Amino acid sequence: MAKAPSESGLTHYLLIRVFADKPLKIASVITLFGGIAIILNPLLWEVFNGPLPGYQWILLPGNLSLAYCWYPLFTRELAFQWLWPLHLIGQFLISYSVALIFCKALTLLASRKLRHNPSRMK
Repeated sequence: MAKAPSESGLTHYLLIRVFADKPLKIASVITLFGGIAIILNPLLWEVFNGPLPGYQWILLPGNLSLAYCWYPLFTRELAFQWLWPLHLIGQFLISYSVALIFCKALTLLASRKLRHNPSRMK
């Protein structure tokens, strides 16, 4: 006869399932916002008398990938039509990596707390 999973084991399994697909969704949303910001920035330049508010922060992962990954690989200047996809790829990869690390840390922290005090999750 098969043993039913303990409550703490089931809760740990559910925590892992909850955080399993979050990094992909988070990175997709951040990349989507980055693409929208790239498109809207030139269109709204005159409205804001400069770049969109928060433009540098929205595109920070992509800018980091361009500065430290793509530019060293391609030493000559690239045309904009090549920079845009590279920027969005970098935006997605860096956002996914950070979200994955964060979600794994939360899962580990929650499972440790659950292991030390299983009555907390009731």
